[in-house]
Amino acid sequence: MNRFLNWIDTKYYLSYIVVASGLFYFMYLRFIVTSNTIFLINIFIPSIFVCLLLLKNQKIKTFRLVKLWAMLFITSITVFFLTSYILKDSFEMKEYNVDISGYYTRNVDGILFKFKEKSIDKPLNGITEKVEQEGKEFYKNYMLVVYARPMLLGTFLIEHMELEKKENCNR
Repeated sequence: MNRFLNWIDTKYYLSYIVVASGLFYFMYLRFIVTSNTIFLINIFIPSIFVCLLLLKNQKIKTFRLVKLWAMLFITSITVFFLTSYILKDSFEMKEYNVDISGYYTRNVDGILFKFKEKSIDKPLNGITEKVEQEGKEFYKNYMLVVYARPMLLGTFLIEHMELEKKENCNR
């Protein structure tokens, strides 16, 4: 165990956190999370591990424990998303028609909407062109069609999203 704790103080730890965080962010962009259960579980697991480690060895520095907890949290949540992504073919894809709450075009085009009573913000290409063609209030005439696979613990894997006129959408 001390060998593992010593690894946390090496330069590889930072590289690991950067790579795992980047992988987590990439996966988070592909998923819609409608429940906080996944985050609570992934906070709970590292916390238990750190508490058990504290009970075993009380000489561990607090900063080292915080680094260990961060590594375990990023690892557990990334493993959850990766596992869901790998098993995606075992879940059926469904089409969801949702109302658009707003949009943004600052650095990246994106869309704001409610999905399963949760406010969601996702990048979506083509918003700038819609604003130029139809004006700033274009989103009131459109719906967002989300093709997603319902996964575990209130998560949905986004396969595709597109804008469609409200009159062409069947709710």
